[in-house]
Amino acid sequence: MPFKYVFLSIFLTFCIHANPSAQSLRGQVLDNHRLTPVQNANIREGASMSPIQVDSGGYFEIDASAMPPVLHLTIGSPAHKTLEIDVFKEDWGIGIQTFYLLTVGELEEMVHESLQLDDDSDGDLSGDVYSLLASSTNPLMRAVGFEFSAFRTKLRGLGNAFDQLGFNGFLLNDLDYGRIPFSYFSGLSVITRASRQYQSYRDDDSDFGSAGVAQWITADPSLYRSEFSVNAALSNRNYEHRFGLHYASGIHKNGAAWTAGVSRRWSGESFVPGAFYDAWGAYLGYAKPLGAGHLVKAMFVYAPVLRGKSSPATQEVFDLSGDLYYNAYWGYQLGKKRNSREVQTSAPLATFNLDLQISNNARLELGVMGTYAHRSDGQLDWNNAPDPRPDYYQKLPSAIEDITTAERVRQRWTSDPSVSQIDWVGLYNANYLNVRTIQNVGGDSTLSLTGTQAVYFISQRISDTREFEHFGKLKWQNKRHRLQMLYRLEWSHSDNHLRLDDLLGADFALDVEDFIDDPAKQHPDISQMNRVVREGDQFGYHYLVRSGRYSLYPAYQYLGRHLDVSLGGYWQYNEFQREGKLQNAIFPTSFGKSSTEGSSGLGAKVLATWKINGRNYLQANMALQQLPNRFEQTFVNPEWRGDVFTNLAKTGIALGDLSYYYRSPGLKWQLSAFAVAIDDQTVSKNFYLDDQLEQGVSSELADGSLVNAFYTGLDERHYGIEGSIELKLNSRLRVQAAGILGDYFYNSRPTLWLFDKFSTSSTQHTIYQRNYYVHGTAQQALSLGLRIELPGGGFATLTGNYLNKHFIELNPLRRIPEAVGELDPDSELFSNIIAQEELPQALYLNLFAIKYFRWLGQSFSASLSVNNLLDRRGLKSGGFEQYRFDYETRDPRTFPSKYYHFQGINYYLSLTARF
Repeated sequence: MPFKYVFLSIFLTFCIHANPSAQSLRGQVLDNHRLTPVQNANIREGASMSPIQVDSGGYFEIDASAMPPVLHLTIGSPAHKTLEIDVFKEDWGIGIQTFYLLTVGELEEMVHESLQLDDDSDGDLSGDVYSLLASSTNPLMRAVGFEFSAFRTKLRGLGNAFDQLGFNGFLLNDLDYGRIPFSYFSGLSVITRASRQYQSYRDDDSDFGSAGVAQWITADPSLYRSEFSVNAALSNRNYEHRFGLHYASGIHKNGAAWTAGVSRRWSGESFVPGAFYDAWGAYLGYAKPLGAGHLVKAMFVYAPVLRGKSSPATQEVFDLSGDLYYNAYWGYQLGKKRNSREVQTSAPLATFNLDLQISNNARLELGVMGTYAHRSDGQLDWNNAPDPRPDYYQKLPSAIEDITTAERVRQRWTSDPSVSQIDWVGLYNANYLNVRTIQNVGGDSTLSLTGTQAVYFISQRISDTREFEHFGKLKWQNKRHRLQMLYRLEWSHSDNHLRLDDLLGADFALDVEDFIDDPAKQHPDISQMNRVVREGDQFGYHYLVRSGRYSLYPAYQYLGRHLDVSLGGYWQYNEFQREGKLQNAIFPTSFGKSSTEGSSGLGAKVLATWKINGRNYLQANMALQQLPNRFEQTFVNPEWRGDVFTNLAKTGIALGDLSYYYRSPGLKWQLSAFAVAIDDQTVSKNFYLDDQLEQGVSSELADGSLVNAFYTGLDERHYGIEGSIELKLNSRLRVQAAGILGDYFYNSRPTLWLFDKFSTSSTQHTIYQRNYYVHGTAQQALSLGLRIELPGGGFATLTGNYLNKHFIELNPLRRIPEAVGELDPDSELFSNIIAQEELPQALYLNLFAIKYFRWLGQSFSASLSVNNLLDRRGLKSGGFEQYRFDYETRDPRTFPSKYYHFQGINYYLSLTARF
């Protein structure tokens, strides 16, 4: 049977005058590309735990008299991505509806399901045309998530601050910073298989949405058929090995189901020298019906990760080392590579969901979630000692005036790891030789201590966060009208401090801040002057943050025969309070509880889809949103003070897009035009401010200092068109393409506020940033691929990708009058200071293949992903201007830009067995 759409289709034959309550509803489940029956499909309606039986031909029947007016079907299989779809019972008719499932291999490529009419005609205008909201796919998400991901390309140029991540109805973006905790599910692809992704406030009943991409994961033990699977993989990317086990009980006679699994991904060293990776994962889930349409579900997820970081570098350092993946964070210790920046994350997550069928038309969903997130960021620190970083600019040949000495250093970079990498032996020796006697230990004049004091040590920035979330969602539907009210209550409590991890052979360290010149003010805690700290002790700073986020989301949806309309509202209130645990001598607000700061946000959206016929759709989408402020935008310097930034404004977003979709058996294409305005952003930064800039303003700032900085009034504009096309050449071969033509730029001259971290000094600058490009994403991107179906099951794709207009991050203090002084605006130096660097164009090939087969009566699948097939090395995947600048010589080459490089040819080979 020919089918109309490629990704997911649904075949409707209407019998307008039939009485649906007096008939069976018949359907069939097929593999999307092979068109073969999915014999082991698992079908469930609504919250029922009773599976709908599927025969060997993929056929099933449902008793219409026992079904509600709108059927919510969940269809999946061990080898396929789960499909969720609402179908009107009155429109089912006497024909057979065909449901097409994507294979798990396509999930690995981040392809998302699509549900289309399987019809040879242009669409019968006498019946329903199924909603594009439930049936369309966005190939651009696949291209951005898989093909362009190494270059950090973002849909519509919007950063992660505008994205969402949800799990079983819970919003996971953290309360203080809005960050997305992807590490929660590290390596647990089995439970993230059933996920929905929406772009730019598209409809989803889990939340109002966001300007960027919202991904909502549904992990339900009842969706997995009874099976035991084993997965093993080899790779030369961030990790080398992967091993995973998965078990699902299937649905027992009492309706209960449970699932469990473990995995590990690890590498002693990745393709970046000195970087390592060790990630574990485990999950346990249970679901059971309570009768009368009620359902209870519980999930536990735990995925701790330990990794060694990699560094960016300047072009000079890449040239000196001869390594495009040079990493300054490691050095040899006792003959082994040791990374100075280890990051550890762990966040056990537990969720509990209760679904209650209140009536035939109304349903109440409730949920509670708890998590304890730990993050520690290690770094090499020093006190009153030379900078130990091997790529510190004063150690490089370009900074050495004597030609002979510079050449000697250049030669040693190629032959001596103690020069080109961290000299761990030298650091230990410096500590061994630093014998000191400390008087007045802890502020006690009678106490003294003699021993080796650490001038080099490893510290850990610790953040321990407990979060609790509760949501309630009331859904009511009467034929074509849907109403929903969602509330969400979130609380978090975070403990933030420094911990001394390794003294590098010394006996102790002294808890003082050497950026502070006055010895009387160097102590983070004046109640313990000259405090001696040892391994495992807290030091430096210590503060708590208590946060709350409260949200309401009312929504209405009308699903007509040829017009769908969705309306949504949004209200959110954020509140947070800092409590300092140490009293320093500089800021009176450092100790104790601050005032509770609050901020509210509002939003509204409308989405209309004109379903012209079964092949043509026109969709208009508009949204307005005002975001409440977050903790990191509100407090000036929470590590040392409890003061609030008073020049804070709320970020406003206005978004609109117009899209046209065409679907036919052999051709599918879509084209969208979009415009996004983001105004009054407040963005916080921390960096080292060079001396000379603030002469005459403040002695503390003029001498060079660590600063806390805030952009205010930062406006962006994101305009563009995006589209995709898929042409079916024959039953096995098709061409796929996706492209973005964007124009993302800054539309204001923001103010940059500078606050000295260790004094009350502050200043501000107007940043001449209007019309500079938004950094961190390619603004032009094209993906063109050829896909072939393999005999016996499976497919292969070969994709060429092109990226252009990719700009690096700006140093704002090079776009102020003080940076150019009296220079001639037509001079080359003037241009070099203010020009924005564009990365070279990128052109590369990716290959993906997956094959299904049976051996010894069991099911297997093998997949291979090869990126950068032509091994094009030297492509820069990202970069930034250093926030340092020489205001005396005004030469930007003193502190040149730093870059990351695209990995050469790399692979991921995976084998899965199902029993």
